[in-house]
Parts: sequence; C-alpha cells; structure tokens
Amino acid sequence: MAVEFNPKTDIGQKERLNLGLNYKMQSKYEDSENIFNQLKEEFPEGKFSPDVSYWIADSLNNQGKYEEALRQFSGFSEENKDKSFAAMGFFRAGYTCLYDLKDPQRAETLFKKLKQHFGEADVVDYAQEGISTDFGVVHRDKGFKLLLKGEFQEAVSNFDKALKLNPNDPRAYSGLSSGKGFLKQMEEALQEAKKAVELAPNDSFVNANLGFVY
Repeated sequence: MAVEFNPKTDIGQKERLNLGLNYKMQSKYEDSENIFNQLKEEFPEGKFSPDVSYWIADSLNNQGKYEEALRQFSGFSEENKDKSFAAMGFFRAGYTCLYDLKDPQRAETLFKKLKQHFGEADVVDYAQEGISTDFGVVHRDKGFKLLLKGEFQEAVSNFDKALKLNPNDPRAYSGLSSGKGFLKQMEEALQEAKKAVELAPNDSFVNANLGFVY
C-alpha cells in the first residue's frame, strides 16, 4: 500500500521537490517549474526554499526563458551569500549571460562577484579575469582534468563547450578525440584527432594523440 505524506511536513515538501525533479529529468520543464513555484509560494521560508529557488531558475533556463532565469539565479544568490549553494547560483547566472544571452559584459560582472564572495568555492575556478575570451581554455583544461579522473563523458562535454568558443583550438580537438576514444567511439575519435593535426601539424602533443587513437 502506498504511503501518503502530509504535504506540509518536511518529508511532504521533499516528496514534492522530488516530483518536480522527476519532471525535470523527463524534460517536462513547465511541469517542474509549476511544482517548484507552488512549493515556493506555500513555503517561502521552508527548509527546501533555497533548493526550490535554484530549480525554478533551472527550469526557466531550460525553457529558454533566459532573462527570467537570470533574475532568479541572481536574486536568490544575492539573498543567501552566506550559503554555499549561492556560489552555484552566481555561476549559473554568469553562464546564462555568457552562453544564452550572449552578453559577456554582464557575465564578467557576475563572475567577479562570484570570485569576490566565494573565493574558496570550486566553481570559482571558472571565474577568470577576461572570462569572455578565455572561457574556452577553462573548459578545455577542465576536460583534461576530467580525463585524468576517468570521467570521460563529462570530459567530452567540456571539450565540446571549449570548441564552441574556440573552434580552432587543436588541443581541445585532441582532448575530444581522447575522450571519445575512451568511450569506444573510435571513428569519431579518429576524425577529431585528424582535425587537431590539420590545425597544428607541428604540435607533438596532437601528433602523439593521433598515434594513440590509431
């Protein structure tokens, strides 16, 4: 027999939060946003209020409502600077400006805030000076770190992001090739390795990677 929880208790709120997250995982972003908004309205000071605020912003972002998502990410981060999750909120706000709204100036302002308030947070590694031009390098370097950890799918994702920003970066292509090689996507890995060599035929690193893929 199914167990029903009182929706006003912490356990009940957690169950509804999980329901919203399940909708999100199914790409039902409007449904997830509705669940999260209901929780926010009913329990503005509830135990899960910060989590709910974050996931509202995330759902908005996934629906392409970038300005609304930006306000949400920035708003709850400004209000909760003493909480660790606020760092991720500032990061997501900057990321939304940089990639979705194509506004590197606003992105840089937000990343500077992130660095100012959360100098020890892991996501601050991304918040470099000159973020508008160097962010591709940050993703590329993150990709190589992930390769070393054996997190190959995440590494590939970072190399893809790096190449969207710097489409002629031979080492990002080499990294992408390595990641796909580890994932047994050998045909694609070889293509990426050859592209790297075309861009930098005298680079020993990319040539060695081509040999690895073969």
